[in-house]
Amino acid sequence: MLNPFLLMAVFYLFLALLAAADVALTSFSLLPWFTGLPWLRVHFITLGLLAETAFGTLPILQAARRSVPAPATRWDIWLLLNAGIVLLIAGIPAVSTGLIMAGGTLIFVAALLLVVQLVTIGSRAGQDSGSGKFYAMSLFFFAGGRPHRYRPLDWLECATSHRRAQGSAHSRQ
Repeated sequence: MLNPFLLMAVFYLFLALLAAADVALTSFSLLPWFTGLPWLRVHFITLGLLAETAFGTLPILQAARRSVPAPATRWDIWLLLNAGIVLLIAGIPAVSTGLIMAGGTLIFVAALLLVVQLVTIGSRAGQDSGSGKFYAMSLFFFAGGRPHRYRPLDWLECATSHRRAQGSAHSRQ
């Protein structure tokens, strides 16, 4: 059966390529410039392509590492991840704190469910090689970012300060 995570990864790759074509057409003045499109292109690749690929391949890698059959697709994880990505991609250009928070929360819950799945794949006494912990930690690195570079909730401060700046600009008019 076709892995739905990898199918969505191909979809986000196609969207990123489409957005890159838009940049090329915009630079030749064949299309008008759309605000927020560069950020969408980045997020199609990072959130869409890389997250979907990781979520689709980690259970398969863990099952192969533990010499057990690959697990069935967890549709709850798939739905949470994709709903979260859609909310984030909608919320980022609109600088909507509610959409960004909801999307990030859904993706984080999907990552937690995937960690639980990775830990429980073929779990028998003495069979743990440490790969499950490695894969689980990679998800926390993905979800939390690089802690030495970013403070927690920096993106929320940025979104709220941008919203305040927009509000003060409207009040001056």
